[in-house]
Amino acid sequence: MSAGGYFLLIFFSAFAVLIILLPLLKARPTGRSDFEAEFGKMPLVQQLAQEREAVLQALRDLEFDYQTGKLAQADYLPQREALLERGAQLSKRLEQEREAALEAAVRAARRFQSET
Repeated sequence: MSAGGYFLLIFFSAFAVLIILLPLLKARPTGRSDFEAEFGKMPLVQQLAQEREAVLQALRDLEFDYQTGKLAQADYLPQREALLERGAQLSKRLEQEREAALEAAVRAARRFQSET
């Protein structure tokens, strides 16, 4: 390869590295905005959603065991009622938390936009 070829190779390599690193080198604000603080509440919503999915899976397993004859009706009905009750509670709480987190995030985003 000639000297011109090496020069072009180095030039384009440096340009590619610069393009890749440029977003990482941009200055970021050090403080967390209100939007980020409200968005940080999402783990509670995710935890509730996971717990609700676990209850739904337990309900499916219970139904399968009952349908295959592994579980007597006397055992099936109280367990089913308990799981349905817990699932309803989780669904209600999950919906409330999602609405609250969404409303808070929208308020924080609007405050952040009005400040800038």
